[in-house]
Amino acid sequence: MRGRSIALLLAALLSTLSAEAATADELPGAGFSNHLALALGFGYGGLPSMTSDEAYVAAENQSLQAQGWNVSGAADPSSELHAALSLTYYGPYWTTLRVGAEVSFFEPNEQGTPPGGALNVITNYGGIVELPILVGLHYAVANDRLVVELMGGPDVTLLTMSGLDSTDLTGNPRLVGDTVVGFDGILGLHYLVSPLFSVGAEVGYRALQTGPLRASDATTPYLTPGGQNVNLNFSGFRGLLDLAIVVL
Repeated sequence: MRGRSIALLLAALLSTLSAEAATADELPGAGFSNHLALALGFGYGGLPSMTSDEAYVAAENQSLQAQGWNVSGAADPSSELHAALSLTYYGPYWTTLRVGAEVSFFEPNEQGTPPGGALNVITNYGGIVELPILVGLHYAVANDRLVVELMGGPDVTLLTMSGLDSTDLTGNPRLVGDTVVGFDGILGLHYLVSPLFSVGAEVGYRALQTGPLRASDATTPYLTPGGQNVNLNFSGFRGLLDLAIVVL
């Protein structure tokens, strides 16, 4: 009799545990969990606050004109292109963690002709290599095939570079920047074409401005011919399309 009571008690306990596990599995939107995805993406973003770089271009153009150059246009950056390689972990209870590397760059052009020379295309090149570290939430619908993500976190620059370049333009240094930390936030949507492969789209906002840039062979900030510092402001809205492989 006693043995039967213990058996009934164990059966009741197992039934309770099974019911709890089923309830955990049925949490709304939490079915896509304990997965790791490796993604490669490409995108485009606006640069509405690049006023310091625009002042740098204007000062350099004024200096060239004082040397007898005929300059046409202004190589002011208004947008950027970027490529991203990211690793995203979709944890239990809707949690999400992402780390990766991203390259953002711009290359607007203008034209200039030196005294007695041929027409030059002058390129204002600039870019950063950054490391976003994002945490947030995800929610899965449509039998866990459509995943919505909302994440944010620090964005660390690993490399910054800028400058003006053309065939006959000499003496302009390559400018570099030190490490700074900004913020990045994204809203993403990913569709699992198969259990191992997904396509996705993201929109986000990045708040990231470098400190004063310096010549690559100097330790003090670079000053334009007008006596101004130069920095790059990559803050703005951006979008990205990506392909991902679910590796776990």
